[in-house]
Amino acid sequence: MPNDKEEKKEDGIIGKIALGVLIPLFIGSTVPWWWDKVFPTSTTVTTVKAPEASRDFFIGRWQVQQTLGQMSGETVGNYLNNGIFEIEETLFLNGQGRRVKSTGNWEFNELSKQSFHLRLMFNDGRQWQGKFKLIDQNHIQNTDQNYIAIRIN
Repeated sequence: MPNDKEEKKEDGIIGKIALGVLIPLFIGSTVPWWWDKVFPTSTTVTTVKAPEASRDFFIGRWQVQQTLGQMSGETVGNYLNNGIFEIEETLFLNGQGRRVKSTGNWEFNELSKQSFHLRLMFNDGRQWQGKFKLIDQNHIQNTDQNYIAIRIN
């Protein structure tokens, strides 16, 4: 009689262990067909190619906001494929605002895959130039004057 009880105890323990292993194994094996229906997830990884400094990259509309001492302002420039630029500057000093529009020609010179030199020749005879480093597709940093320009639509 004691042997029957020991065998039943062992069967009970083995049954509990088997049940503890088989239930998670069964549930785990069903995950592929029902998990995404209950908990939708995306496993798609999108890789974005880093932009490279080129004339085509720079063509478009760029915005700069700056504060210099008591003066602040915003510059929005359109850099066209034909080498012409159109700039509109809005400057504020002591609560007074002034809007200035300028046009001229621009030149692009690639320094590396991630940097370039820009030269602006205004129609009124002024010139401006700066070196830029690419941050991403929509941001460039002027490394001479330490500001960031943002591509806008």
